[in-house]
Amino acid sequence: MKQAKGVDFMSNIHTFIDVLNNIIDERFPDTKRYIVKGSDFIEGVVMELRQGDQKLKYSPYELFAKSDDYENTIEKFVEKWERMLK
Repeated sequence: MKQAKGVDFMSNIHTFIDVLNNIIDERFPDTKRYIVKGSDFIEGVVMELRQGDQKLKYSPYELFAKSDDYENTIEKFVEKWERMLK
């Protein structure tokens, strides 16, 4: 994807969610993602990861909005899920 000079690749919530979902799918092929709270607006959506007896609820919007470093936020979230699965 080509980006404008000086523009963060993940400055868009939809790109952030897409990258997060792709990483989860690649690293955890047995993990399922569920919408546990829907909304007309992304701010109100709550997701849940499930694998075996483990579950992790999260708001993609909150991860994005509270992040100072999107790549680091995604990595920490993925590491948290990985620890839960061990």
